[in-house]
Amino acid sequence: MQIASINNFKTYNLNFGGSFKISDLNALIDDYDETEITQEEETIKTSKTDVKRSFSILRQTVDLDDEGTKTYITYSATNQSEVNNKLSDAMLGICKKNGVNPQKDLFMISGLDDVNRRYILFNSFYKDEQTNDDCVQMFYLLSQDELLTNLQKKVVKIFNDPKNKHFLSTCTSDNPLRNLSRYGSNIHEPFNSAIDNLEAISRDFSDQNYYDENLNVSPVIYTADGKYTKYRTIYLRK
Repeated sequence: MQIASINNFKTYNLNFGGSFKISDLNALIDDYDETEITQEEETIKTSKTDVKRSFSILRQTVDLDDEGTKTYITYSATNQSEVNNKLSDAMLGICKKNGVNPQKDLFMISGLDDVNRRYILFNSFYKDEQTNDDCVQMFYLLSQDELLTNLQKKVVKIFNDPKNKHFLSTCTSDNPLRNLSRYGSNIHEPFNSAIDNLEAISRDFSDQNYYDENLNVSPVIYTADGKYTKYRTIYLRK
């Protein structure tokens, strides 16, 4: 293949209007919005103080258990102070409907979506080891019908053991779910592993305890309130 010499191309005088001088490059990217998902962003150092930029993470995956039952998983994470601005409207809507503050409350809620599929919405808190920021994770687990999947049952069991509050609500590095934000889109195995570990140390929870007489799940909410954590149970109807 022969490549023509650059000298063989004709040149023209092109007149440009305006100036190429740009004093503020950042102004060109102010409106740019990463739809999915930035990892924890680097710390911006100034001469006086360190300013940590907020981050937002969204991941989606599907769990298929040994019985062939699917659970659709949506995972979101952000700085604790930014949670009300970063979470989806659907997640925030469920929280508002049930009197939950995702910025402060540790909770697990069960309900049915518009086509009668069972969902479990729960959160947890952790401290980012790189930035030392307090962060919030939100998990939305959706079944294919009105019944709980095996994975959802594990979450219900975990939240019905009060000792698990220590792992999920203290904003320390004890949360076994804390590293999900670093696995990119491959969160399936680390998520299942963390849930299995929490479920294994949780007290026994019989099958009858998952549902009431109307096949409704009785969710547990832990409400973080200053120096202590309150415990209460709410009952949702179809």
